[in-house]
Amino acid sequence: MMMRTGQKPDGSLHLAVTEVAARRSTDVLFAKDEAVKRAVAYIRQHAAENIYVEDVVRASGISRSGLQRRFSSVLGKSVLHEIQRARIARVQSLLRTTDLKLAAIAESCDFPDTPRLHVLFRQFTNRTPGEYRAMFRKK
Repeated sequence: MMMRTGQKPDGSLHLAVTEVAARRSTDVLFAKDEAVKRAVAYIRQHAAENIYVEDVVRASGISRSGLQRRFSSVLGKSVLHEIQRARIARVQSLLRTTDLKLAAIAESCDFPDTPRLHVLFRQFTNRTPGEYRAMFRKK
């Protein structure tokens, strides 16, 4: 089928994605490792808090080295990386759904300061928080 311009359409459909939901089959909470499930559940529940690896270790019920090893085996990343990823996901949600200033978001997500949030956000998304928010603003 030809378009009025005389060009064939490429068949692409471009949509703006605002959120991604994990399927149950790929959700880590359905993994077989109970300690990893407890750890990830704790991280998700406390993502807006300034939690530490030791907090997650206590919630998992196993040693730090055991959790790190099993976490890496099941998820392919460290406990600290997952804590940071969950916190950035919370920041992304606030940037998409609120008009809060970055300082208020940093405080809400228990970051020590706005510059630290900015650096970590850029590491995880390759964008500044402002660039990320602009993607979801109506033009």
